[in-house]
Amino acid sequence: MTHTQKSNSQNLVKPKLPAHYFKKHSTPKPLEAMDLREFVRMPIPTPAPLLGNWLNVQGLCMIHGARGEGKTFLAFWIACAVAAGQDLFGWKCAGPKKVVYLDGEMSSGMLQARTRAIPKRMRPAHGMLKMVTPDFQPGVLPDLSNREEQELINAAIDPDTDLIVVDNLSSWSKSGREDSETWAPIAEWALRHRAAGRSIIFIHHSGKAGTQRGTSRREDLLDVVLALKKPPQSTPSEGACFEIRFEKNRHLVGEDIAPIKVRLTKDEDGKHDWVWEVVQDRSDERLVRMIKLKGQGLSQSQIAKKLGVDRATVCRALKKQQL
Repeated sequence: MTHTQKSNSQNLVKPKLPAHYFKKHSTPKPLEAMDLREFVRMPIPTPAPLLGNWLNVQGLCMIHGARGEGKTFLAFWIACAVAAGQDLFGWKCAGPKKVVYLDGEMSSGMLQARTRAIPKRMRPAHGMLKMVTPDFQPGVLPDLSNREEQELINAAIDPDTDLIVVDNLSSWSKSGREDSETWAPIAEWALRHRAAGRSIIFIHHSGKAGTQRGTSRREDLLDVVLALKKPPQSTPSEGACFEIRFEKNRHLVGEDIAPIKVRLTKDEDGKHDWVWEVVQDRSDERLVRMIKLKGQGLSQSQIAKKLGVDRATVCRALKKQQL
């Protein structure tokens, strides 16, 4: 952080929040049951898409990947695409919609450089994309896993916001734990925003097995989980290059969940853009390799490591073949 940035952040005053932000949770009300015929006749609209067929209004999603894989690049471009009303990777955008990007770890200088590098078509109109970055806060970031501190985060989210991007879960949860107990208040926060008509994308780290790190209970709540995987034969010189794969999809089938390979490029003026292509299905080829490695006496964990997939994928594939 520069001297000027430090001075600006020290001069900021903590927001004076409305009194209702600090009220205790009201006493739970008794549950109400509804007759099936009444439920069927209710005018409940079909969830409208925000971006492609995977990110819908009131959708709860996660994107996870290994360190340095390109999670923040992807998340930021998704935020810009929705706020600017631009398509991305063949995903049609229904925007422009209002977005809040909660960044928890990048320096303001790096985030500004990435913003300046995006092409003009991806730059949202004034007021459509709001950024929260640590360098310009009067204190440490609030803890998303703390119900009282959640209200400090809510103060930065306008009522008419359509999409919230949380980048990343570890930065916004201060306990250091990634268990179901820590996730419970975050899940409640997400459900309240969904009830208010907002969508949320959580950015998270992958664990050693390639799945999202920490409690698997997170995926129970989520509609869609995207995993970033390193393509075979890729090299560090390619920069941000990864495959986007759907690990969970509550409402998608067929071409909607086809994996895609994307690579970030830079032109002579330093502007970024992406090239992308649909990944050909390698499942048959991979299954043959699994069976061969199994015949060589390798364990499921060893097979998973050799093929660059998680152990659960190997387990399901071999079980289906009764091996």
